[in-house]
Amino acid sequence: MGKTNPAIAFIANEIRFCKCGCGRQVKFNLRYTQKCSGHLDGFPDYISGHNPPWNKGLTKETDTRVEKIAIHLSVTKKGKVSIWNKGLTKLNDNRIARYSSILKGKKRSALTRQKISVWHKGKRLSQKTIEKIIASRLGYRHSIETRKKISLGNKGRKTSPESRRKMSLKKSHFWEGLSSEEKSTRIKRMMLSANRKPNKVEQLLNSILQENFPNEWKYVGNGNLIIGGKCPDFTNINGHKLLIELFGTFWHRNETGQDRIELFRTYGFETLIIWQNELCNPVLIKEKIEKWQEHIQS
Repeated sequence: MGKTNPAIAFIANEIRFCKCGCGRQVKFNLRYTQKCSGHLDGFPDYISGHNPPWNKGLTKETDTRVEKIAIHLSVTKKGKVSIWNKGLTKLNDNRIARYSSILKGKKRSALTRQKISVWHKGKRLSQKTIEKIIASRLGYRHSIETRKKISLGNKGRKTSPESRRKMSLKKSHFWEGLSSEEKSTRIKRMMLSANRKPNKVEQLLNSILQENFPNEWKYVGNGNLIIGGKCPDFTNINGHKLLIELFGTFWHRNETGQDRIELFRTYGFETLIIWQNELCNPVLIKEKIEKWQEHIQS
């Protein structure tokens, strides 16, 4: 057996405490007597896990070491970042399920919400990111179970006047500074991403049109056609600039449709308004469209 250095044996009997202030004693370790470690007396400064990170509170702007590391990572890791939970859900991965159960019902503190709000303030998504989000949402529909949950969550919830004012102000900022063409493009993207389908009343009118005027009218109420920031319901596909708008007896009860007719006319389109209560008589609808077309062509 090798002999223990008397100097080391003497130092090992000393009592040292962790520098973090926890009050726990650090143990003597022979490898900390090596010069390369920087601890020539054989005692570490901290208990494992108690030492503070060297870069705590430092940023690229305040410390050159952090800036160098950030530049190095941006070059070496570019395009190589892998998301460990990509494609995983709580149904096929126990870790996701466990994390989901921990977060369920947990509310963020007021301080945390304020920090998140400050961090997001003034940040705008790039056009490329917006296009990626739109592409990922295109055709997506919530499951029946999810729709029920959303419905129950919103049941009885009322928006305060202050919240409505803020939402209105936010929406006005969303559209300001855009040309008519840019607005139409944005509306079209929003409607297409929502994957809107014709409702029962629109389906009924579409069946009447296809039966009496085959291959002449097309449903575009899903956002396929935007004119002056408005989306008509049906358009003629035989080279004529003709539109048909279907007005519901409830949603359009205070309208005449004349403003919509005048708007589309400025873009060279003629518009026919058909009311929901007229759909009970398909023969009358056919005659109305034929007379309107004859009047336009004359």
